[in-house]
Amino acid sequence: MKLNESSFLLGEELDFEKVHMISNDKISVSLSEHSRVKIETSNKRLIELLNKGEDIYGLTTGVGALKSIKINTSHEDIQEGIILSHATGVGAPMPKGHIKAMMLIIANSLAKGFSGVSVSVVERLVDFLITTLYRKCPVRGL
Repeated sequence: MKLNESSFLLGEELDFEKVHMISNDKISVSLSEHSRVKIETSNKRLIELLNKGEDIYGLTTGVGALKSIKINTSHEDIQEGIILSHATGVGAPMPKGHIKAMMLIIANSLAKGFSGVSVSVVERLVDFLITTLYRKCPVRGL
């Protein structure tokens, strides 16, 4: 991306300068059709593996020392548990630019199409980045 360009396509190479420009609203962000296809392909593959009953680290199994333990619960319950276990923080609210930078980095990583998430997850992050809709995030997570 050249400095005079006004948009960044998720899934491209992301460096500090681009993160800084996007998080300070100097350039916009969007999801390319190429990334959309990669995300959809990865998501379909994940669903196929789940339907076959395959063990998937951290999704159908525990993590770390519990990786050999099969989790016998719905995927929605697992996702809710992960969110709740990471939903605590303390301290002053983080600056909005920092929150936007974190969401951008996550969205760009997901746009590479290796995680198995649905396209709607990345689209929602793009919506948040465009509309400047942010949650208050404490500076320290627990």
